[in-house]
Amino acid sequence: MSLSPAISSATHAAVRRLPQLRSRIMLGVVGLSAALWLLLAFGMVVNARLATRAEVSASFAIAERFAEARIASIGPAGTLEAYRRLVGELGEMRHVSAALSHPLAGPDDAAAGGGDDEEEAPGWFAALIEIEPIDSLFTLTLDDGSTATLMLAANDADEIAEVWQDFSFILPVTILYGAILSLLSMLLVNLVFARLRRIEHALDRLREGALDTRLEDADFAEFGQVTGGFNDLASHLSEEKRLNRNLARRLLDAHEAERRTLANDLHDELGPHLFSLRSAVAMLKRKAARADGGDGLETPLHMLDEEVATLQSATRRLLAGLRPMSVGGVPLRDTVEGAVDSFRRSSPATQFVCRTETADATFGEVVDLTVYRFVQESILNALKHGKASQVDVAIALRPGDASCDAVLEATVANDGTMPIASNREGYGLIGIAERVEALGGFATAPAVAGGRTICRIAIPVRAGGTSGAKGARP
Repeated sequence: MSLSPAISSATHAAVRRLPQLRSRIMLGVVGLSAALWLLLAFGMVVNARLATRAEVSASFAIAERFAEARIASIGPAGTLEAYRRLVGELGEMRHVSAALSHPLAGPDDAAAGGGDDEEEAPGWFAALIEIEPIDSLFTLTLDDGSTATLMLAANDADEIAEVWQDFSFILPVTILYGAILSLLSMLLVNLVFARLRRIEHALDRLREGALDTRLEDADFAEFGQVTGGFNDLASHLSEEKRLNRNLARRLLDAHEAERRTLANDLHDELGPHLFSLRSAVAMLKRKAARADGGDGLETPLHMLDEEVATLQSATRRLLAGLRPMSVGGVPLRDTVEGAVDSFRRSSPATQFVCRTETADATFGEVVDLTVYRFVQESILNALKHGKASQVDVAIALRPGDASCDAVLEATVANDGTMPIASNREGYGLIGIAERVEALGGFATAPAVAGGRTICRIAIPVRAGGTSGAKGARP
């Protein structure tokens, strides 16, 4: 038995209003990758700044001691040329720059230490790495009595260029690594949610009544218990449905047996008494006709005779309703055609077409009676509520599947309006649908297709003609 469509739709609508975990996980993975990349970039910048300060400061200290030693060796009356050579020597050292200030000094009297020819770093990156200025001034006395100034300063341009070279290689690699990691994470998330969608679809099928639904083996060990639990639940529900169906079938058999017993009792008990009563009335009518003054008894006796006849007719209809005499004892084809013929006689203005493909088979009293009552009720609705001018009845036996040998299908179509099914349990199309479900079949509600109102039932049977209750395809 499936859940109500309204409940199912409301549940799905409520679920759609909830945030999607899959989107949140993907956003989280992308956000985490971006955050880790930014953290790595920040760490590299901080580390490069500290390393640059340490290395440049050390190089400047060495250059400063070297300059002091060379100035001392040149002496207090050194030549301009000697100091020019000192500037050149300082210029060969890394991370320092030197310049000589003198009236006779030119552009060649300045030198900046450097290393390899690295690519110059962008200004924004240099601003992140560059250190505070470090410099030192030396006052020099030349041999001609004039003075000059030697300016020594720290130069971090080459170190920044070297860091930029490493930075421009490592960060794109980390971006690529983060992108690959994010894609792999998304792939795994999609695999997990694809599995969850398969479980969701299986649950939908289970909710619709397809209890033969099973989940294939899990792709991940973590889904093993879910898959096993779902399959066990489906098997349990299928077994419970089979037991309930068997119970309903036994109840239906008992119900029909009770109706049959009641019909026999009514026939055996009321029939003879009604016959005797009518015979007695006929005898009284004959005696009254011969006796003097019988004119006063003729009218009441005639009325009594009519009432007894009406009671006999009502009893026959009641017996036919409880147990049609032909059902179960003749082929289903004859039973259905007999029902159609009775409507054909009572409604001559309506055209009836009856097609049966069951040959001389009978499928047991319960199944045959269910089909008979379905045809009877559908035609009655078509005439009474639909005002139909044409009614088509079709009985077919089509192949079954793994759950049943064959399916007995009965269809009644008419050109009237949508019939109104009775709401009284045990009568009308609703009661018939319950009988069909108890037999393991299904009944479709009256529906309009191609300008015709169609009712259909399907009941699982054994191909040999004996009714079965294995289940029918919905």
